[in-house]
Amino acid sequence: MSLAFLNIIIYIIISFLLANIIHELFHFFALKLIGLDLYCLDAYPIKIYKNEGKYNIKIDINLKEYMPGFVLPEVSMVRNETDFNIKKNKIIFVALAGSVGSLVLGSVVILIQNYYIPNLFIEVFAIMSIIIGILTLLFSDGIMAYRMYNGKVFAVSTLLYFNNILSNQKQDINEQNLFIYKYANDVCEELNMEDKFFYNISHNKNQINLQTYILYFALINNFNDFSINIIKNMDKFIENLPKIKYLNGNLFEYINVIIIHMVIEENKLEEAKKIFELIRISSTKRSFYQKYIINRTKYFLGEISYSDALRSMPKTFLVNHRVERVLFEQFINSKKRRDKYYLENFKKRK
Repeated sequence: MSLAFLNIIIYIIISFLLANIIHELFHFFALKLIGLDLYCLDAYPIKIYKNEGKYNIKIDINLKEYMPGFVLPEVSMVRNETDFNIKKNKIIFVALAGSVGSLVLGSVVILIQNYYIPNLFIEVFAIMSIIIGILTLLFSDGIMAYRMYNGKVFAVSTLLYFNNILSNQKQDINEQNLFIYKYANDVCEELNMEDKFFYNISHNKNQINLQTYILYFALINNFNDFSINIIKNMDKFIENLPKIKYLNGNLFEYINVIIIHMVIEENKLEEAKKIFELIRISSTKRSFYQKYIINRTKYFLGEISYSDALRSMPKTFLVNHRVERVLFEQFINSKKRRDKYYLENFKKRK
């Protein structure tokens, strides 16, 4: 291997990492420009996250849980439909900022390199920046922006996710903050489970994500008033579960949160255990996040201890540790309520 070729390989690797970091920073600066808060930024090997009002920067070279890069905002209360549309447009702006920024930066740098500072590394960086801009516009950021603009269900589920599931602050339940929750319930539909490949249909995927986030919201906030369609879908999905040969990521999380709901809100522990047995086998070849979901479900079913569940929690910002602990607390509180109820009934019978 020649030294020149080795230099090009090194330039490509360094350029990719640098261009990727700058791409995510374009998202971050766009987010701050329009007044949104940051939940976390991950651009290997840099991680930026907000904790107790302060930004923390961490260098992490661990590739085990590596994703190409992402920025997740924390969206404040969505008070009404006007506010919903404003925040939806802000998310679209942030999503496109990374791709557009990378394309503009790469184009400007390649012009400078051609006319003013001829340098191989600068040229490789410019090309890499343009490539990242094109790829993210076609396959990630651009698709998200289009779906936010064109898909009501996707937009509602995304804002519900950013507003509550990724929030570093517990959202108080009041009429204003319930708007996004009620809005999400209004667009819930019955899932089409007639087609054996229903889980691959985009419309059902959006509905599954939406209804998963609604169930999370209800569990986190101890709020059990949701669309009748969600109840119908939970029952129908449990009935059809044995027919499904493979649970993709969306369905996998959906069935696990249904199991948690059955245990906490419906006190159907034995039924929940039977459903869990149907999906246990499919949990062997899963991502680190999905393996954690399985361990979390085991805790709710009494198979592992609270400390074991906490230890299995991935050290990644994709898992909101505050929300996970709230789920555990709700479970503990529900057990206390049931024990108190049984004790009172026992005393009455005596």
